[in-house]
Amino acid sequence: MEGLELVARLMEISAVTAPKSKGVNFVRTRVLSREEVDKLADAMVAFGLRKQKKDFDRDARGLADATVILIGLKDASPVGLNCGACGSKTCEAFAKV
Repeated sequence: MEGLELVARLMEISAVTAPKSKGVNFVRTRVLSREEVDKLADAMVAFGLRKQKKDFDRDARGLADATVILIGLKDASPVGLNCGACGSKTCEAFAKV
């Protein structure tokens, strides 16, 4: 296992084992394979061209050399604190997303 892949795997473990509200793990992680990163970079270039968005080609070139870790939530439920940490102003607004 090369160094960057090892770091990526350790970051996955850190994300999943970090303290969470309500003690429930909604965190999902995935380290993309080299083929998946290349496919994502190609899709970014195509999207930029199709939508006439500048700099997607530049960002895709940077992505092509990167180790990519996706971190997200699945089936998360609101905590009821209205803290905004999820990006929504209220827990009610988050629940509608």
